[in-house]
Amino acid sequence: QQIYDKNNLCGNRPNPFNAQTTIEFSVAEDGDVELSIYNIAGQKIETLVDRHLSAGEHRVNWSAEGYASGIYFYKLRTANEVMTKRMSLLK
Repeated sequence: QQIYDKNNLCGNRPNPFNAQTTIEFSVAEDGDVELSIYNIAGQKIETLVDRHLSAGEHRVNWSAEGYASGIYFYKLRTANEVMTKRMSLLK
């Protein structure tokens, strides 16, 4: 079993993307995790994960069918850390 010594928010793939993208992340220890999407104005538009997760690698798909082209941010929040990355939706 692989040991994760830190939380990691990987880049989404593909990026830029059209309609769907996959966000990968890993958490170092079991705990409550939130992964949310924000628009360029900083408003939360969707929550993809909001639950207790086990340590390890996780992958979540986001379908952006109803959203306009532009820059979006995804934020990973754990008990002791917050990480944010940016992605581009091109339709």
